[in-house]
Amino acid sequence: MGETTPPDTTEELELHRAVSDDGTQIVGHVYGHGPPLVLVHAGLGDGVLDWDAAMPFLSDRFACYLMSTRGRGSSGNHPNQSPEQYVEDVVAFVESLGEPVGLAGASGGTMFALGAAAQSKAVAAVAACDPLAFELLTEEDEARLHDRTHAIRNDDDTDIAVVRERKSPDVSRCRNSGPCSTPR
Repeated sequence: MGETTPPDTTEELELHRAVSDDGTQIVGHVYGHGPPLVLVHAGLGDGVLDWDAAMPFLSDRFACYLMSTRGRGSSGNHPNQSPEQYVEDVVAFVESLGEPVGLAGASGGTMFALGAAAQSKAVAAVAACDPLAFELLTEEDEARLHDRTHAIRNDDDTDIAVVRERKSPDVSRCRNSGPCSTPR
């Protein structure tokens, strides 16, 4: 297997900024050149933290926008941390690029990427990478997940959720009427 080379960090850092509907600035680090590919991080990360390792594989073919959601990375913070607002942040970011984009979300970020893809004509393609499937959780699984998740504060007062025990949810049935697939 060949070696990979990380992006050249000696060149000037390029940032892309968009403003969400509530005035929050959403920022993404930009690597590479080519068609735009917006990458949405998992719930607890930020764009660079979650996606930087993929840049050697993508930045030679795409202009990769490693966006950070509100309160993460270089983006502004706002008290409204609702899932709907995160989707709006992704919509604002992709639409600010002014051309059709590819969009990928990792883990919890898949919900925001898929929501944005459903709302914006600027999204030409979407990929869900290791998506969380909360709609597959039974009420008991949801309660267990909630009970084992504790909010703590790190040094800069950013909320972080920590899951102390991991147990697979019961995916034998879906609570919605859509198709279900069981993780492998």
